[in-house]
Amino acid sequence: MRVEELPCFLRKVFLTFLIMKERASKFWHAQSPIDLALAVFVAWRQRKMEYVNLELSHYNHKIGINFWHLTWQTKYRYMMFAKFEYKNLCEASIRKAAFRHDIKVHVINVQPEHVHTLVTLPKGMTDEIAFHRLKGGSANSFFKHHPKARLRYPQGHLWSRGGTAVTVAYNQLSDTLRYIVNQDKHSCLA
Repeated sequence: MRVEELPCFLRKVFLTFLIMKERASKFWHAQSPIDLALAVFVAWRQRKMEYVNLELSHYNHKIGINFWHLTWQTKYRYMMFAKFEYKNLCEASIRKAAFRHDIKVHVINVQPEHVHTLVTLPKGMTDEIAFHRLKGGSANSFFKHHPKARLRYPQGHLWSRGGTAVTVAYNQLSDTLRYIVNQDKHSCLA
């Protein structure tokens, strides 16, 4: 049986095991199962902090940074970004809208019918305002560069109403980054 033939859940478990085994390869010839488990855990922990790159913001009476995991869908869950060209256009449109409104995009992953982002919002901006600006600006830019998409959305509403906005703590940052980057595996598209 090949890996591709396994059910989605077993495929994830198998691939996770292979990754952990590869990371712990220098310790793989451990003497006991406890040493092996410890080596796998150490390799996993080192990998976990790989994406974290913090630049703290300085304000009048505080120093800090905020991270938001924002997720939103296309209207009616149409698979508008199934083609590589449209996926890249959507990502560029979101980054352009974010730059225009001083929203720092750390990671973005565009799926065929939804988007995952990890962003830092400027001081005083709520998640509701961020959604409004990112979704509105990206839809405008997307329709400007891909006018045939208006045939599917004649009123110009590319995104559905609402979305998910979750703050991310420092302890959960690397897990959230890994979740966003590996979204194809979570959705069983890989």
